[in-house]
Amino acid sequence: MLTNRRLSAPEALQWGLVTEVVPADELSTRADALAAEMASAAGASNAAVKRLLLMSSGNGLEEQMEIEGRTIAACADGPDGREGIDAFLNKRAPKFA
Repeated sequence: MLTNRRLSAPEALQWGLVTEVVPADELSTRADALAAEMASAAGASNAAVKRLLLMSSGNGLEEQMEIEGRTIAACADGPDGREGIDAFLNKRAPKFA
C-alpha cells in the first residue's frame, strides 16, 4: 500500500483479496449472476453476516464466537431458517421472505 503498486487480477486472487477473477467481457454477466444469487439468499442471514463482520474487529475470539453462536441460533429459529431446513428436508429450493 505504501508504494501504491497496482496488483494484477491474478495477484489479487492469489493474495486472497478477491474471490474470483473473470475475463473483462464476462464481468457484467458474472456480476449479474452473483447479484441474483445473493438476492435469492435469506436477507436476515445476509444482514447478520454483515453485522458479525463489522463487530469482529472489536471483539476477542471468545466473545466473537459466543456472539456468532447466538446469531446462528437466532437465524435458524427464524422464519427463513425454518424455511431453509424445510426446503432441504423436502429437496426443494427455499423461498425466503
